[in-house]
Amino acid sequence: MKKTYPIFVILCGLWSVHAMARSQSAAQDKHDAAENAPASAEGKVLAQYIGQWRWKTDETSDGAMKSRSGEQTSRWLIGGKVVEQRYKTGDGADDGVVMASYDSDRQSYFACYFSAEGKLTTWTGKWNPGVHQMNWEGHHAKGVVTMTERFIDPHTEEIKAVNKDNEGKTLSEWVERDTRRVGELGENREGLSAPKKTPEKPPTAEGKVLAQYLGEWNWKGDGTSDGVAKSRTGEEKTRWLLGGKVLETRYQSSAGVDEAFVMLAFDPDQKAYVGCTVLPDATVTTWTGQWAADAHQMTWEGRNAKSVVKMIDRFLDSDTVEVKGVVTDNEGKTVSEWVERDTRKHE
Repeated sequence: MKKTYPIFVILCGLWSVHAMARSQSAAQDKHDAAENAPASAEGKVLAQYIGQWRWKTDETSDGAMKSRSGEQTSRWLIGGKVVEQRYKTGDGADDGVVMASYDSDRQSYFACYFSAEGKLTTWTGKWNPGVHQMNWEGHHAKGVVTMTERFIDPHTEEIKAVNKDNEGKTLSEWVERDTRRVGELGENREGLSAPKKTPEKPPTAEGKVLAQYLGEWNWKGDGTSDGVAKSRTGEEKTRWLLGGKVLETRYQSSAGVDEAFVMLAFDPDQKAYVGCTVLPDATVTTWTGQWAADAHQMTWEGRNAKSVVKMIDRFLDSDTVEVKGVVTDNEGKTVSEWVERDTRKHE
């Protein structure tokens, strides 16, 4: 979501430039995981996911069994605060993308999973060191998923899950086994099959709305927090993931330091635009949005553990976006307000 970062800059008091390292390129093995992971206990848990994996799933749905397999790569974002996971099927097609972190405000691991159709599931996780297992609960438009991920050893992971509808009826169950890829040859840089070409112009009306956010932009935000006015500037780059179903935006300060990652899609089950933002402190905010074609603007509502954000992105033309937002705490008190202007960069 192209406009989310300045909100949380105000909210979290991050207007000053952070002295943090840039995100690293895709980690290739266990050595990279240990080297780039944060020193916290939670970071060490997340580091177990870093690397390339093969997955095989056996799923039962409506009494029928089907098996699927593919590949997955996990890498650090934002200097080792966030794990991004990309899934592909056996033939190299996109199958899903995840952003995961430890959210200290929620006191839990938190992840956003976007399917190949753009459907969003938000996950809350608790780590059980006694059995070396993550226990997840995922919420989507049609129900709830409970899932366990048990690390049998550093190279093997066993997953079991049950997906139920909102009335408690089991929709599907599956078991999965992930095996780390170690020392294989003939791989590309990410250790995956060559990706299929991403379409530049999504065919759906919702995709065309999202496509307005694509490209490289300069942003300038003026905000007030606790009565103090401040201004900040930076750049953002937005591209397609999952064959034109999900947008990924990378925010940087004017000093070129990574400060936020955002994913955005249209969820056909929710009949709404949805998104997730992760900041350098690993705070995760989830978003829902509605597009008003007559006003040429997107209205967003964002929620995290401590606040609610109301925001409007108004497209003045194809190269200019005006953003206005208000952050309130959980008691309804205004924490901050800001305005922002984004201008598209042209070569």
